[in-house]
Amino acid sequence: MRTGVIEAKPEHCRALAAKLDAAEGYPWNGDFIREHWDIEPEQGLLSSLEGSPLCWSILIDGEIAGMFGCMEDGQVWLTTAPAIDRAKLRFIRQSRPYIEKMAARLGGVYGCAHRDNQPLIQWLKWCGFKKEAEQGAFEIWVYRLR
Repeated sequence: MRTGVIEAKPEHCRALAAKLDAAEGYPWNGDFIREHWDIEPEQGLLSSLEGSPLCWSILIDGEIAGMFGCMEDGQVWLTTAPAIDRAKLRFIRQSRPYIEKMAARLGGVYGCAHRDNQPLIQWLKWCGFKKEAEQGAFEIWVYRLR
């Protein structure tokens, strides 16, 4: 299995949105995005890509499995499709250098995760973020440079 992280492109947003919409039964599918952010998955991903000075796509055997990045204000984000399960631990282990790169560029980063979005929360924890607050259904996680 080949796993890679490459610079994100708009076509990755379309491909990942299609994977999310086809992911019936996957808890963080396109309907989850529509329900909690009131936006179509493709539009949300395109908006995140456009607002992120640092943004990457996760490929597994050439198939889009997720995207992650950091907005101008320091908010990190991660969206994954079911294919990520095939290389979840490998991706998580490779994530810290990307978080450090984002934090170094912006002086620190934070994540805002819906409390039901366990993949994002687990990723934030693994990468060294600490939970700082809750705002309704969302948790605020902060990463500080060491």
